[in-house]
Amino acid sequence: MRAFTVATHHEGFLHSLQESARKYGYDLAVLGLNEKWKGFVWRWHVLQEALEDLPDDELVLVLDGYDTVITAPAACLEAEYHTKCDAADRLMFGLEHRKEHCTHAFWWLSEVFRRYHAVGADLPIVNAGVCCGPVRLVRQLCREMQAAAKAAKESKPDDQRILNTLNAQHAADETTGIRVGLLEGLHCHCERSLWGPLRHLYTNVPYIPEGPVEYEDGKVHVRVGDPGARQGAFVARAFVVHGIWCTHLGPICDALGIERPPPADLRKRKISQVDLRIFVDTFRCLFALAIVSGVVALVKRGLVDDY
Repeated sequence: MRAFTVATHHEGFLHSLQESARKYGYDLAVLGLNEKWKGFVWRWHVLQEALEDLPDDELVLVLDGYDTVITAPAACLEAEYHTKCDAADRLMFGLEHRKEHCTHAFWWLSEVFRRYHAVGADLPIVNAGVCCGPVRLVRQLCREMQAAAKAAKESKPDDQRILNTLNAQHAADETTGIRVGLLEGLHCHCERSLWGPLRHLYTNVPYIPEGPVEYEDGKVHVRVGDPGARQGAFVARAFVVHGIWCTHLGPICDALGIERPPPADLRKRKISQVDLRIFVDTFRCLFALAIVSGVVALVKRGLVDDY
């Protein structure tokens, strides 16, 4: 299976993504390498050009470049896609947050994200970082994303916000927007407690507890569902793990025998989510200011005591 990512340079887990693609039989194309980054919407333009001459019905995988790792053979993902979508009439994405993975406080906080992404209460928050589907639908997504970004007239359009808007449009009118499905194996990995965002106060690439992720016999699984619900809980195989909020994917790489990225690549990693980055940068500045103020106060006190 072909896979595509857009990355202008080596940063974060791009090295591990390339290693995982080779390990699991993907033909990964890194688009935009050594070019200047021109925004998330530019990413969809570059991808559209790369898909131009491919067969309409060929199944492809599209991933973020710096925070994803492939965790299962291409044949497994292809089989799962056709099992969940035998008509091949939708694009499969991962769910941003599953309620069963969240603490009560974090799930309440996720409602803030719902408002930011303009997602109605009856719709899921879809993560734009990993997508699987036929070429014709990925091309359509590229066109829709670019058109919506131009219509929004924002200086820095948010592709995830646009994707969720397109999903909402289709839910309201099936002749518009993008038809989206959710695949449990496209797992968004982060710590879903209030402590999760706070880890970014001291590192841009935090290690987190395993949470719903399990390792067995060289495979990665994710616990999904509520044991008390009608369908009950089950364990799904992960095909891609997406470390949202810059979550460290080192343990995933170690479990699968995938080489970790060079330390220099991790040092370049920065938080991409604007809201979280503003929160972290503001807190770090206030913390530094508090330290400086405390030192100045101690020095002044020492000078007064000397007199």
